[in-house]
Amino acid sequence: MSLLILTTLFLLFASAVASLVLKAKNGWFFVLSTFIISVSIATFILTGLGIFNAMTAGNYFLAVLFLLILSIVWMFWRKKEIFEAANDLKNYIKGLGPIRVSIAVLLLAILLFWGARLAATPIWDYDSIAYHLPFTANFIQEESAREIYFSALSGPIGYYPSGFEILAAHFLIFFKADSLLNALNLIFAALTFLAFFLIGRELKAAKFVSLAAALAFASMPLFLSQIGTLKIDIFFTLVFGALILFLIRYVKENKFADALMFGLCSGLMLGSRYLAVPYLTLPWVVFLISPLLCKRRV
Repeated sequence: MSLLILTTLFLLFASAVASLVLKAKNGWFFVLSTFIISVSIATFILTGLGIFNAMTAGNYFLAVLFLLILSIVWMFWRKKEIFEAANDLKNYIKGLGPIRVSIAVLLLAILLFWGARLAATPIWDYDSIAYHLPFTANFIQEESAREIYFSALSGPIGYYPSGFEILAAHFLIFFKADSLLNALNLIFAALTFLAFFLIGRELKAAKFVSLAAALAFASMPLFLSQIGTLKIDIFFTLVFGALILFLIRYVKENKFADALMFGLCSGLMLGSRYLAVPYLTLPWVVFLISPLLCKRRV
């Protein structure tokens, strides 16, 4: 129950930020933005607690409570703009029509059913059992993110970036069991599909083309095989897709909000695996020269 309450509060706060800062009038873009902000907040809090050897459920709850008090004050201060953004989003949802809303509800129900089945399935693949899940369990058992986890086969693999495992600790810290972890990648897979679809739309591709491209990617056996595991590749792909989306928006409009989200995505990628460095090189080059390109266009 505590996890449900905290997660709901997280999403409400992140939704307000997405509405106000990003002016997210497109409903699907709003969903993706809310997710990135929520994950960033959760990772920041848990990492901070882990650094100070204080990663306990009680401390986590207090940290979130403190953050929420600050956010309520901030949201009250900017309530007019938040209500305007929320009204824009409501109008967008109304414009979808009953058929599209019904399809969305049906798809959500299917995802929830699939997620419930996955949550009841034990984690079985080698990578998850060898180090992804032990990382998370080690964080909770030691109440710290500073201890180095050793594997009998791989040595001190605790030096790997562990942002994804820190995020997984969000669930483990309350349940003390891996009950829901198997369903995580299902959520990330759905959002990855959404990110690729939005990239197509941001590039002015037709809805059908954007949908087909996203489906082609999401239907790859390699991608689907990782749903129901604790491997980080789907999460990594999701954040990279979101990063490209915000980069495109930043290049087109040169807005600080998109630059901020680009930075959050970069941090989440770097915190997940070393492989992020080559993936981030070209996007950051584009990001840094983008203001110069904007000046030339003007």
